[in-house]
Amino acid sequence: MAIFTPISSELSIQQSTCEMVDLAWSGDHLEAVFKTGDEFICVTFEQIVTARISDESVFSAEAEPRTGLRAEGFAYSVEGGTMLTSLPAAARQAFRNIRQYAFVSSSACLDVPSTEPPSFEQLEPQG
Repeated sequence: MAIFTPISSELSIQQSTCEMVDLAWSGDHLEAVFKTGDEFICVTFEQIVTARISDESVFSAEAEPRTGLRAEGFAYSVEGGTMLTSLPAAARQAFRNIRQYAFVSSSACLDVPSTEPPSFEQLEPQG
């Protein structure tokens, strides 16, 4: 069973009004920018193993039982999720403290196995 635990941040992000608008991935560093209303939020990982983006909610594509999802929830840590448990044994051995994180927008889901938790930053408006 996948257990989803909301990640706390000082930023208020509602899943139904949020869109991923940019993704930059280089080596083990990943930055994803989400737009919610007139605000832009950057989610940064310093030590990722891989990442997956689904254009439809991964929750409808995977049949595993899950608990902890909240209405309008955006950011979660995930225990027992399919993405993490399906990584090759060698990857799980090499990255012993790996955790899965999920970010749910209105049109996509970003899953990130990482050895470090994400950081959140509100970006200044452009222009």
